[in-house]
Amino acid sequence: AEFSKSLAQLEELQSQITSGLESNKSILKGVQESFATNLEVIRNNIASLEQRVNKLSK
Repeated sequence: AEFSKSLAQLEELQSQITSGLESNKSILKGVQESFATNLEVIRNNIASLEQRVNKLSK
């Protein structure tokens, strides 16, 4: 009986961990996508800034 209870608790904990990992995976994917988008925006802003500086220095 005690073994069965421990096994059930272990299975429940494993299920919770698996669920948490899936959630973290989903969140990480979102962060990676946002990071890629932000990086592209930063690159475009730098290019625009460089063009403006070049125009001013002429």
